[in-house]
Amino acid sequence: YGSLEALFGEPVTTSATGSPQRSTEVPVDMTIISADDIKRSGAHDLPTLLGRVPGLDVLNWGAMSSDVGVRGYNQPMSPRLLVLVNGRQVYLDHYGYTAWSTIPVQLSEIRQIEVVKGPNAALFGFNAVSGVVNIITYNPKYDNVSGGQVSASSRNGKEASIVQTLRLSPKIAARLSAGVAKADEWDNTASLTAANYRNTPSRSNINLDAVASLTDKTELRFQSSVSNAQVTEMVSNYASAATKYLTTSFKLDLTSETKLGLVQASAYRNTMR
Repeated sequence: YGSLEALFGEPVTTSATGSPQRSTEVPVDMTIISADDIKRSGAHDLPTLLGRVPGLDVLNWGAMSSDVGVRGYNQPMSPRLLVLVNGRQVYLDHYGYTAWSTIPVQLSEIRQIEVVKGPNAALFGFNAVSGVVNIITYNPKYDNVSGGQVSASSRNGKEASIVQTLRLSPKIAARLSAGVAKADEWDNTASLTAANYRNTPSRSNINLDAVASLTDKTELRFQSSVSNAQVTEMVSNYASAATKYLTTSFKLDLTSETKLGLVQASAYRNTMR
């Protein structure tokens, strides 16, 4: 991504056709949110950031619970938008929707977010009926991204995150990131609220992204994460419920430059409790 962006002087994407293309030449309705756009936005989470993209609609159910739709096709637990992190699908299998609070990515480690508005099921499969959100993080082999952030907000909101890139050897690099957040969405409200609604929204996650050069032309990338979230979600248009998620994931990418061209094999696994 970095070398092609520097060569062409504009963002490069693979979310339109599966092959690298300039953002000005893609044959679909697409918006690319760059790392600079993220910094200027002042957003602290992905739904807030995506809510500023024309054509995307965000429904906020609670302090850390939202649903994102394209062109008005939004509903609780919407199954129509496919969300990816470096090519890994992050929807939850039990309903096929995305719980945004469980995505274990800090905003400061995102290189760009590619938003495709409109059906893209032919390239990505099911859940891409209304669009695709592809979150691309920095590659620790090429990008040295490190830093931390602490913030506070209304309703006793507290949030902290840290990102650290490590060069373990000339052939191995890794990036470790973690974040925690907590809020009281019932602060300063009447005490008559039912007890089962009075959960304290919180989320915490940790993510490891490591790259190893096996040979001069073969590279192995390993990504693993754990996320723990407690939020209030809408289970229908009329009812909400306190929900807890514990998700884990890992992903392996093996890339090799051969006489036949660039060959890549990928495998990933998501679990939820």
